[in-house]
Amino acid sequence: MTSNPSSSPFPARMATELQLGVVLSDRYQVVRELGQGGFGRTYLAKDLNRFKEECVLKEFAPQVEGEESLQKAQDLFHREAGVLYQIEHPQIPRFRELLRVTHGGQGRLLLVQDYVAGQTYQQILEMRRAQGQTFSPAEALSLLQNLLPVLNYLHQAGVVHRDISPDNLICRDRDGLPVLIDFGGVKAAAAEAVSQFAQRRQRPLTATRLGKAGYAPGEQMQQGIAYPHSDLYALAVTLLVLMTGEDPQDLQDPLTLEWLWREHLSLDPTFAAVLDRMLALRPRDRFASAAEVQAALTGVALTPEPIQPIHPPSPTPSQLDTVVVAPRQVIAPPAVEPAPTQILTPPSASIEPGSSAAVEEAATTQRFIWAVLAIVFAVFAAGTGWWAARTWLGWQTDSQTPTTPTLPLPDPTPDPTNFSQQRAELANQLQAMQVDPAFFELLVNESFFQAVPERRGQPPSDRPEDRELQQRWLSLAKNWIVRLNSLPVAERSRLGRYSISELSGWLGIAQQQSVSEAAFRAVVDAQYSYLSDDSAAPLRGSPREQVWLAIAAAQAAILQAGEGVTLLTWNEDGTAQVGGNLAPGQGRIFLLPMQAGEVLQLNFSGGAGSAYSVFAPANASGEAIISGDNAPQLQRTLMAGGVYQIVVTSAAGGTVSFSVNAQRAIAEPEPAPQPQPNPTPVPPSAGTPTKPEVTLPAEPSAPLPDPEAPAVPEAPQQP
Repeated sequence: MTSNPSSSPFPARMATELQLGVVLSDRYQVVRELGQGGFGRTYLAKDLNRFKEECVLKEFAPQVEGEESLQKAQDLFHREAGVLYQIEHPQIPRFRELLRVTHGGQGRLLLVQDYVAGQTYQQILEMRRAQGQTFSPAEALSLLQNLLPVLNYLHQAGVVHRDISPDNLICRDRDGLPVLIDFGGVKAAAAEAVSQFAQRRQRPLTATRLGKAGYAPGEQMQQGIAYPHSDLYALAVTLLVLMTGEDPQDLQDPLTLEWLWREHLSLDPTFAAVLDRMLALRPRDRFASAAEVQAALTGVALTPEPIQPIHPPSPTPSQLDTVVVAPRQVIAPPAVEPAPTQILTPPSASIEPGSSAAVEEAATTQRFIWAVLAIVFAVFAAGTGWWAARTWLGWQTDSQTPTTPTLPLPDPTPDPTNFSQQRAELANQLQAMQVDPAFFELLVNESFFQAVPERRGQPPSDRPEDRELQQRWLSLAKNWIVRLNSLPVAERSRLGRYSISELSGWLGIAQQQSVSEAAFRAVVDAQYSYLSDDSAAPLRGSPREQVWLAIAAAQAAILQAGEGVTLLTWNEDGTAQVGGNLAPGQGRIFLLPMQAGEVLQLNFSGGAGSAYSVFAPANASGEAIISGDNAPQLQRTLMAGGVYQIVVTSAAGGTVSFSVNAQRAIAEPEPAPQPQPNPTPVPPSAGTPTKPEVTLPAEPSAPLPDPEAPAVPEAPQQP
């Protein structure tokens, strides 16, 4: 088995099933198949590097054809893996790594996630149905209160699950808490690749469904668009299914889409009102965030009860496509009663020497001594064998090259005085990151020459007199490794090979999502400024420009996947709110539909280092009309209608929170000027002489030129 980073790891057809017992990447031993979906199989495996700890291998193999379609699927999958890797929550399975291997002549791409023993809520419901039971309202309230903080964490991180249902919730045996599994982003990546392939082959294209019918709201099933309130809608449906034992289709009128759950269930009025709002047909009528739902539950006169799972008498392998992945339960070994201590006593003095009893006791004592010697020898041999095996295996392991770790290797520096050796170790890290070492050296040299301008064109040599310059170069190199590692693998693997001509295609993708060029550049500039620690734009053709282009490529991939932008909906009172957290260097785009002539008022609040700007619609000028870096409150009458973009960025070194409150109103027309009445002229009285009006000539605004003065030559024009 070897890694294959240069070619696409996806087969044109579903990859063959992995054999049980096979070891992937010299680490993961396949135990059994857990399930099979439309985009690949899922396996239970043992991590041989972590004392055979159980984990899950989720294979990604969309059935597409053509190298371009496969590469697109790979890029989308890499992006989704990067999203999963950043999620850290005790009720969300931990994503370990993205595994890329070649096995049986086929390239394979797999997600490695933690595994937990437990039951999905669908399994618990089916067992309760068999006993004529369902979930109680108190249990449903407990599930809701335990999941809302999880959703609040995800939504503030800009992640929407998109596939909440009883199948994708597991009741963890260890503590009974619900664990959210099987994010819909991986399915979205595969669906996007299949959709694009079908378009190229001019095949009939059906709507891509991200979510389960009956659980996902209408706008998500029909348009493929999901928002935080979409997850809240699916969660409310899940609660009703668990409490009634009915399928979603049986709880809703197919014509009016009215929910009929009250025919099966009676709830606390406040709890019922919360569910009704979560299930509102119009998205603008739902709760905007999980935090709002939590606040609305404070008046529920019901005591939550923990879920009590029903364990079947004999567990059977799950046949569900949904895979239960979460941190493994640590089970304490069963208590063992200590054996009574045996006291060895010498032969009794009452036994006569030479008697049969004496002979038998002597034989027993001899057998005991030989048994003790055998045990001692076995322990010694086992210890020696363990030491020898450890030594030999350790030497064997060191001689092998890792396949494709997703993070850079540790920074071993056996000889800190050897500049060449340390650069070779950096090259190993770059190979693991899939970054071209030749490009990386140019990038570090650019930073080095900027920091030490007197050495321009002359990197540090291997001579001892350049020791201080060597350490400075190595310090810059290690900083760049950390920064580049934050880029998705698909984008950083192309560093050094980007072309500025690709930018026009990325800007076209942004415009398809109603994002103007200026707004797109603002997000890319924010991340570049953080990564490069330089607010100035990179020079054309420089190595740093390659970093900027890699960030732009990653941002375009996010937009093309339907992520990275959030459409704000207006409330009935003409207001809209949004808030969340920003990671260092992160930028977020919020779309705000407006009409020409409306007045837009914004109130922005954010931590130190955060800033926002407002950009005109992409079909108009697209330029920034408001830059609110130092103005938390702004008001502007808009001349053009369309989708305006609010871009919020962070230049802080840590996570910062922000909130934006928008309000729109119709501009009041200016009052028409009142006509002034003409004064009635008063005729002069008889005998009064009239003075004629005298008009004075206007003074010239500048002195007239002297015709006798010599001509002055004109100043040269500026470029």
